[in-house]
Amino acid sequence: MKRPFLVAAGLALSVLVNACGDDGPTPTAPTGPPSTDAAAPTPPPPGFTPRPPANGTITMTGSSPGPGASLPVGECLFGNVTRTCVDDWQGTFNVSLDREMEWAVLTVGFFDGGVSCGYAAAVQERILPGQPAVFRPSRISLSDEFGSFPRPCPLPATTTRMVAVLWSDADWETQLTQEFPGSYIFIRP
Repeated sequence: MKRPFLVAAGLALSVLVNACGDDGPTPTAPTGPPSTDAAAPTPPPPGFTPRPPANGTITMTGSSPGPGASLPVGECLFGNVTRTCVDDWQGTFNVSLDREMEWAVLTVGFFDGGVSCGYAAAVQERILPGQPAVFRPSRISLSDEFGSFPRPCPLPATTTRMVAVLWSDADWETQLTQEFPGSYIFIRP
């Protein structure tokens, strides 16, 4: 199948976020290839018209454990790679859009101020207009395929906010962003 390969390839480009687990790469955030000439960006293909972001909502309906909890940090096997992550968190988010979306990816970033401490992600093959889709991201990754984030949060780390971003792996365009209050403490047992 072409889509799972593209999702995996897109994940390899992302340095900011990646989920840990043993079922292969999880999408993180839309990124593009680096430009080799900042003065002359690559134009879109002829006839390309970017779609405006969708209208809709992202709501957090639950998390386990809930905000305020201390989350133990450990090492998780992710395919053939070991990464630092929290293995016992799961969030539940409902997403509703005004149009169809294929290969929808929801990433939930955990931040200490403006510093990314970790993220979790989940994928839905399709969201239909007006029909809520449920995303259940789990396992908060505190490192990526390169070993750590560019500026990792020192442990223990207290996160101050969560940011959910919905984007499409079909076109790599961000569709919705929603910030949620709530803190967690990432600790080494």
